[in-house]
Amino acid sequence: MEKSDRAKVEKMKERNDGSFFIPDLNKVLQTPKVRLLEMLNLDKFKEEEREWSNKSPELIELSKFVFGDLIRFNQLLKCGIAITDSPITVIEKILKQINQRLPYLRNERDGDKRLRIYGAAKSRFEKLEPQEEQMFGKWLAQCQEKFDVPQAA
Repeated sequence: MEKSDRAKVEKMKERNDGSFFIPDLNKVLQTPKVRLLEMLNLDKFKEEEREWSNKSPELIELSKFVFGDLIRFNQLLKCGIAITDSPITVIEKILKQINQRLPYLRNERDGDKRLRIYGAAKSRFEKLEPQEEQMFGKWLAQCQEKFDVPQAA
């Protein structure tokens, strides 16, 4: 991926006599997006025994982090988070970037309010059709070949 990003930067430099517009660069580079997603430590949302709601401290903390630099966050991930979004909505929009979601489990009462409870993050693609699996396999092989990535065993 970094090789691909470097190649894109070099092409932009060649086309534009060594200069380019930063927002244009942000649109084509993948490495910063992946680094940001890694920094968010999304693996904790995949833990099977965990349940999530708008009152979960980790989600509230994540929302505060995102809201702290919301414009840049949205420019980089293009996930459309609004300052008025709830913590669950924030994590849903982020997880959508990696084709995952928090499945709804049940409602609970919090005083006179309803609190929706969600489970561990799951793939949006529960099961691929054989044709889809074949297509993704070919696409992955092409990318690995193009960027000299070792094939997974």
